[in-house]
Amino acid sequence: MKLRLIYIVIILLSLGHTNLNAKSSKKKLAEFIKKAHANLEKFEVNEQTGKKRGHLFEKIGDVERKLGHQQAAHKAYLKALNAYSTSNSIKSRRRLLSRLSKSTRGWSKKQAAFFKKICATWKNLHNLCKKAGRLPRRSEPPEDIQVELFELMQSANEITELAKKIKYLELLAWALELEGRLAAASGYPADEQEKYTEAAKVCSQGACAKKQREILFKSAHILEKQSKNKKAYSIFSDINFYKISMLPEEKRRYSKSKDMIRVCNKLRTEFGTRICYVIEKKTTGFPTYRDFSSGKLESKLSRKQIKAVHSEYLHLLTNCLTDSVKNGEVENGEKFELDWAVTNEGRAVRFKYNPVADPDNIGKCFKEALEIFRYPRYRGQRQNITLPLAVNR
Repeated sequence: MKLRLIYIVIILLSLGHTNLNAKSSKKKLAEFIKKAHANLEKFEVNEQTGKKRGHLFEKIGDVERKLGHQQAAHKAYLKALNAYSTSNSIKSRRRLLSRLSKSTRGWSKKQAAFFKKICATWKNLHNLCKKAGRLPRRSEPPEDIQVELFELMQSANEITELAKKIKYLELLAWALELEGRLAAASGYPADEQEKYTEAAKVCSQGACAKKQREILFKSAHILEKQSKNKKAYSIFSDINFYKISMLPEEKRRYSKSKDMIRVCNKLRTEFGTRICYVIEKKTTGFPTYRDFSSGKLESKLSRKQIKAVHSEYLHLLTNCLTDSVKNGEVENGEKFELDWAVTNEGRAVRFKYNPVADPDNIGKCFKEALEIFRYPRYRGQRQNITLPLAVNR
């Protein structure tokens, strides 16, 4: 009888110890979740941090599952998907969706079915985009009802509603882009642009930056075809600014994209040489320039080439005049004559101007502006350039 009593006491003590371990384990898991959320607060939402944030949210989801909190895990996994979208981590998204689509211990069939549906929606969306891309754009709606077009639009709307419901931003952006392409195929070009604008807005603040750039790029090309070149140039400037943002300032200054150069040439024909600078400065705050010295070595520096360079850079000199008028250093109607030489490497040197102002802030401004100029490289003697400038309000 005594031996039996001892066994019972040992079992009770063992159960009590197990219960204490379980409580301790739950406490550690809860502390991990708290610490992970605190770490997430330190990260900015951008392409560089997206993958790290996604992994943290994924780990939080896994820990919530261990605690038996499936709904909390569900929310954490959705946040992980959105975080992976910020860095365009397609492999991470596919891996996570594949894992969550399987019912396992602590993960119900209902939860698995939900994420399996998202996985299937992505595959369906890619197929729908391919079909829509093959459809011709129309300037007016077709006379007859297009069955295929109607069915595609229905499918796109369903994906849009699902993405909105679960707050999956990248999926929503893709669906809206698809709706825009289908609007073009339906003969509503204005609706196409509206959908692209809406999709790009969904991806703002780093939510799905790569997709945003793709949509904006597509939108800018359409605007250019419609001769809406000011808006197109603004968008191309924005896209270019992102691409060059990590470069040193000197390299960024001469990193004007081919799209910008092409559209800028159209704008200058219609609105004058200053227009591209004004739009880019307003859009990004950092104007870029075409580096003519990066091209092939020319036999000589022609007037046509000089004119092209001045179309690109001359507004920098007129900016100096404008600032000097504002500062009261020069008056309206004053005239200046600027002289400088162009080296074989395409740089402006030996600058002087007449009459010299007092104080000489304007002269300093002229000199700094000319240091930015880049002419084509050429053989032969240095060329001297004389330029008259007049102050006009």
